[in-house]
Amino acid sequence: MINSVRYQFGHIKCVSAAKRLGIKLDANILWSSHVEAVLSKTIFLKQLRRAGVPLAQLVHFYIAVIRPVLEYTAPVCYHLLTKTHSDQLEAI
Repeated sequence: MINSVRYQFGHIKCVSAAKRLGIKLDANILWSSHVEAVLSKTIFLKQLRRAGVPLAQLVHFYIAVIRPVLEYTAPVCYHLLTKTHSDQLEAI
């Protein structure tokens, strides 16, 4: 694997995953990293529910934190998702 790419103004370091404009891509241009990041937010929602947070506040958290991430990336990535990733996101 290439460690870096040299160009006129310096070097570009190769990384295994990168987040740009709220979308996380891995080195193979797959959506696994992004799906895992979105799913990690739902774990916090489940923890809030177990802690007894009222339903209205859980809905507010979903609308404010989780849904924008799902909707923002939908036009870009959802047609490229595997069935497993699609099912995981639809379960939210």
